[in-house]
Amino acid sequence: MHPLRTLAVVLILLAPVVAPPQALAADAQAVFNSLYSAKIKEVRQTVDLKDDAALARQMVDAADKLKETPQLLVLVCEAAHDLTRINPFGYDTAIAAMRRVAEVVPAQAHTAKLKIIDVQTRQYRAARGVERNALGATLAADMEKLGDERRAAGAYDDAVTLYRQAMIVATQIKSPVREGLQDKIQRTSREQRAAERLQALTTAFKKDPAGLPPAAARELVLIHLVDRDDPKAAAKHLTPALDAVFAKHVKTVALPVDKVEKDRLIATGDWLRALASEHEERAGVLLRRAKTYYVRRGKDETIDALTKKKIELTLADIDRQIAASGVSPATVSEGEIKRFSGHAARVRSVMFSPDGRSFVSGGDDRVVRVWDVATGQLKHKLEGHTGGVSYVELSRGDKIAMTVSLAEKAVNVWDVPDARVMSRFGHGNDVHPRFDMSADGRWGVVGGLKFLHLHDLRTGKRVKRWDGASYACTISDDGRWVAWGSGFPRAGVRSTRDGTIRGFYDGRNDKVYAIRFSPDGNVLAVGGPNGSVSIWNLRTSEAMSHLRVNGSVHGVRLSNDGRRALVQGHPATVWDTVRGEKLYDIYGATGSCSLSPDGHTALVPMGNDVVLWGLP
Repeated sequence: MHPLRTLAVVLILLAPVVAPPQALAADAQAVFNSLYSAKIKEVRQTVDLKDDAALARQMVDAADKLKETPQLLVLVCEAAHDLTRINPFGYDTAIAAMRRVAEVVPAQAHTAKLKIIDVQTRQYRAARGVERNALGATLAADMEKLGDERRAAGAYDDAVTLYRQAMIVATQIKSPVREGLQDKIQRTSREQRAAERLQALTTAFKKDPAGLPPAAARELVLIHLVDRDDPKAAAKHLTPALDAVFAKHVKTVALPVDKVEKDRLIATGDWLRALASEHEERAGVLLRRAKTYYVRRGKDETIDALTKKKIELTLADIDRQIAASGVSPATVSEGEIKRFSGHAARVRSVMFSPDGRSFVSGGDDRVVRVWDVATGQLKHKLEGHTGGVSYVELSRGDKIAMTVSLAEKAVNVWDVPDARVMSRFGHGNDVHPRFDMSADGRWGVVGGLKFLHLHDLRTGKRVKRWDGASYACTISDDGRWVAWGSGFPRAGVRSTRDGTIRGFYDGRNDKVYAIRFSPDGNVLAVGGPNGSVSIWNLRTSEAMSHLRVNGSVHGVRLSNDGRRALVQGHPATVWDTVRGEKLYDIYGATGSCSLSPDGHTALVPMGNDVVLWGLP
């Protein structure tokens, strides 16, 4: 038997017997030593660095087969990295080794990414000319992305250090990203100071809310409202010592816009504008929120002409102020339009129906709900899952719903009007949480580590099987085409009728984790772990644009015409796919979002609620 296969079998057999982690780690070390210790010693005794690089490359290739034994994978990849991290012939191998660790062992991802940056820095310093500029651009981008991750995790010192390192490289290669990095350094430093102050004030509040001095209580509320843009948290920290008018405004802002009394809309907008003048560094956020109240009031057909004109002039002035604050008016959203409440636990997934009139939601309370977008009313309630619902789809006309519970390892296909399961099929342990169905609810596609399946959803019967890994998959609305992606860095499109391959489309990723057709079937979006999303015109087989987001991409949705994309990253973002420009960041999502067919609203899971969010 091949030694790699032996090694995997040994660990699989040992796993049930050797429960303590330290014992399992010792077994992994023993297997590693038996396979590689002698080879490593041999290549280190030679002066030819190419021998070291060749062995390291073999080890990284072997690591691709060790994902089920992470202790062993880490040992192999770290050894490969050590052999090549200062070896000019093996820089790429050292980077590849640490990428494997980052992907498979989340607990070690940050350390692995730091090691990647260390090797990339060596590459950059050794290069010259055009190659040096290209390596520098990649290095600065990866430093910035890791800085973003640390900033999101609250590790502000780490983030600032990475931003500064990125800025040094960007300055050396004369990259235009320098200004953006300087802005991030300033913003992160402010966030750090605010976080430290917030911690101190929160501690005092918890100890004695009534005893908190009015000035400190006001500061605590404003940190939540202004710096953290979290009105609900601000309202929770109100105390009797605060000014009654101030408290009333905070409570109003904590409500969904559609729940605010119409006579209070303009007053609330005015208050937020005044607050923006006191907090210039956050003026854009406050003005954006203020705009939603004037817009809402302006939609009231009963207001008189003078008030309507005043609102129009105010909105124009707000746009000028936003532009002056450094936030483009194009990024200003209509904000929260409507909130849907009813789930008893966190919502994990939402999806518009193909016509945008309804949507389906599911989450940890194990209940699937179908809603009317316009009225906010619950239309159908589907019960029967014994585990949390991880993924949902809804057909045209609200007739069929496809829901997935990873805990149950099963797909449920629902007759929505009758609230019954019409078919159900298991998906096993090796299936990734990627599923899709045609707009009419007739066909469903399910992907796994070794296959791609096409199902007749009425019966649950599998009608097609294509071999090969499928980390992400999608089916066109008309059911004629499926697309899939895996460890191969390109996505494939094939006919559901005869399996004919239509083409392969680069996603600019090591793997493909997200893929989606536009509803009209003319555009394909392909994304993955490095934060890239490629938008392809399937009629011409040409790339329309390449988008870049923070963190791994684990979902993407397209508008009917494919001109807008919602990318599920950190945070979720909305893009103009033709110009390749970001239009909006969606913060606060606690599950997978959905983009409306026209591309101008989004469904955003926020805890137990779903928010309909207006987009520019």
